[in-house]
Amino acid sequence: MNFPIFPLFCTFLFHNSLASFEDDLQTLLDFHNPKGSKCVFNQSEITSKTIDFFPKCQKVYGLIIINSNTDLSLAQLTKAFENMTALYGGIRVENSNLTSSSFLTVFMFTKFELYCETYGVFIENNRYLNDAKQLQSINQIADEATKECKFRVNNNPKLNMEDVCRYYGLASTTVLEARCQGNQINTTSISEFKKCTTTYNGLQFSNISDVSSQLAKIDSIRGPINIQNSEIQNLSFLESWRNWIPRSSKTLAFNLQNNPNMTRLGMSLKICEEYDIKDAVVCRLESLKDLPNNCEMIVGNLNVGPGDEEYFSKLQGVTHLFGSFTIENTNLVNLGYLENLYYIASLDEFSPVIKFVSNPRLRLIRLLSIKNIITRGNRDAILQDNHPDIFKTKSGKQVKCAVAEWIGMSDDTYPVDLNFVGGDCDGFFLENNKYLNETSIINNLSTTNYEDFNDCDFEINNNPLLDFWDACYYNSLTSLINLTTSGNLYNCGCQGDQIANFSFEKLQSCQTYYKGIKLHNFTETTNLTSFNKIRTIRGFLDIQNTNIQNLSFLESFKYLRAYSDGEVVFNLQNNPNMTRLALPVFEDLENFNLYGSVSFNFENLHPDFCITANELESFHNFDVRFINLQAKLCDIFDEGDVICHFESMSKLPNNCRYIIGNVVIDSGEENDVTKLAALRYLYGTLTIRNTQLVDLSFFKRLYFIAVLDESQPIVQILSNKNLTNPKIGDGFFHSIFTRSFDQRDAIIQDNHPSMFSYVNGTCNLFGIIPNERVMYRRSLNYTGGDCGERVEIKFCTANLGILAISIWLCLLWSIENM
Repeated sequence: MNFPIFPLFCTFLFHNSLASFEDDLQTLLDFHNPKGSKCVFNQSEITSKTIDFFPKCQKVYGLIIINSNTDLSLAQLTKAFENMTALYGGIRVENSNLTSSSFLTVFMFTKFELYCETYGVFIENNRYLNDAKQLQSINQIADEATKECKFRVNNNPKLNMEDVCRYYGLASTTVLEARCQGNQINTTSISEFKKCTTTYNGLQFSNISDVSSQLAKIDSIRGPINIQNSEIQNLSFLESWRNWIPRSSKTLAFNLQNNPNMTRLGMSLKICEEYDIKDAVVCRLESLKDLPNNCEMIVGNLNVGPGDEEYFSKLQGVTHLFGSFTIENTNLVNLGYLENLYYIASLDEFSPVIKFVSNPRLRLIRLLSIKNIITRGNRDAILQDNHPDIFKTKSGKQVKCAVAEWIGMSDDTYPVDLNFVGGDCDGFFLENNKYLNETSIINNLSTTNYEDFNDCDFEINNNPLLDFWDACYYNSLTSLINLTTSGNLYNCGCQGDQIANFSFEKLQSCQTYYKGIKLHNFTETTNLTSFNKIRTIRGFLDIQNTNIQNLSFLESFKYLRAYSDGEVVFNLQNNPNMTRLALPVFEDLENFNLYGSVSFNFENLHPDFCITANELESFHNFDVRFINLQAKLCDIFDEGDVICHFESMSKLPNNCRYIIGNVVIDSGEENDVTKLAALRYLYGTLTIRNTQLVDLSFFKRLYFIAVLDESQPIVQILSNKNLTNPKIGDGFFHSIFTRSFDQRDAIIQDNHPSMFSYVNGTCNLFGIIPNERVMYRRSLNYTGGDCGERVEIKFCTANLGILAISIWLCLLWSIENM
């Protein structure tokens, strides 16, 4: 009696597969935008019924899917693809009867390019496939971020991929799912890597205390290296490692993080085979005068001062500098003798990498060969009081501050990018004036109409007679974020970006912090009492990778002042013990950028991390938008608040100010909607379906919606045939808080055809206003037939156990009938 159910469920599964194909196809078409091209292949599989639709084009847009339904010979497939030299999309061969990939033979004699950004190559579950050499013919062209296609080759029992993996075209494809997957190492699987000589997907593991000899045979790593939270002392366990192909572009390639016992790298790798450090002339720098003439690598801070000009030519053969670089009070004109310098590594995080100050003739400062500047974190370069035309071309055109010549190379300048400050660039520096005792020079500062003081760095240091008290709070300086004051008679507060540089005893008196507060990898919670006097934080509050349970240690913290244009101002990330905010007196957030917006990010905290209704209401009042809000709603409310837990409209009391639960208004409940007239805050989704409602004016007081369950649409308005005006909030509605800003769907379907005429046909439930920040915070991803493509909606009340059994039986029935 149950057999008729099986085809129903199989149809359901097939529908999901087809929907996935349609989504994938639409994604690649949106990405590549073929603009009505006749070279689009839109069939979900290659069969004798669909092959005639395959375009006879050189450039084809689509997905080549060969599966168990493919009833074509290799010769027929080869003939069908003979004109194609480029495929914008991907290839999937799964559950097929193919024995070879020779249908790609045509590509061996032409330049076949696969533009695979949106899809990739998948070869899976082909029990007869024994030859994939033709994969070597694919010239993969992928996106800017990864520079590689996604390759997945799995469960093909007769296929030997060893030779293909070695081939250059696939060797650098780090997502090739062959043996020895370096991103699948854990305490259980690590023993399986004893025989691995090559790892794909890099070498990535966490929370492993002993690798012993398990990885000793690895010769080649293809992909990123990421080792975290281990007790490893060095990398000597990689005793055979010789080759590394990271294929990284603007992504992290080598990460050693939270390994407290690691004292050395201890690697035997030579990363650049053509250069052996053992043959280089390495010099330890004491003074330029005493430096030998033939140094290739210098260890020590290179300080060039008055009188050193005559020795500057000694630097002509230097290629590597392990230290900072300072030129101060000299008559140098250019840096021509450093034409071979291509590498600087400065590991002092509290000193600038480069400092060129008070060299009145210094004009040409480009380091023509520099390729990489490595720092511990601080990438400041101070350029001040040099030749006034230091950043002007011969024609007099002003160019941006830079020391690298990056012409004709990649547009990715990150390896040599520095944070340029100083009078020759942007900033204000008042330093080392032992007689200066008044602040008029600061009190009279002003900016142009197009700038703000927070576009500049202010550093007021080592002026022992200067009482800076009044200037701290005078005119425009009251809104400064990037202010550094130290060594003056009176300073403006503490430096939140240099907490590691202070003893915690000194922090105990700080009430104001400039440049924000950064607490990273902070495990000693007993020192948190040092922050209990903080009243004002100027800048961003960033707490990551700590054992902190809540923020109650900020017991005096009232004011967060920031200068933001959408940046994350308040970041709580990777704090696994954090269950609450618990900020006892926090009362105000001010953005000094009048045209900017403010973002918060609460991510990867304790699974039970919760946020109170009052906290959400405050963030709403502060015009905050969340990148991630991975939280629950705390069951804590103020006395007197009318809190209602939604069960149904018929059971809902009148005058609810807060509603907790997913509100559903269904057919026959139209007379109950007046109960929602006082609703201000909805903590749940909203569904209106099958009603005779004409408008939603009963939501006139609704301020915001918070949905912390990302599995459901935020709003569903379905089959309300008379609904001509769905506007919510009567102009008061400001914010939608969701667990992730990517999960904000609203399904609008089968309502009155003119329901959005009040906004000229634009799908918008809250109206259109000129305030872009509010529009952004209450934006939704509108889908459904009234706003675009129809959405298939099914309401299922079946028992889940029966459903699971039925799907299993369906799959079994399908296999037996193949």
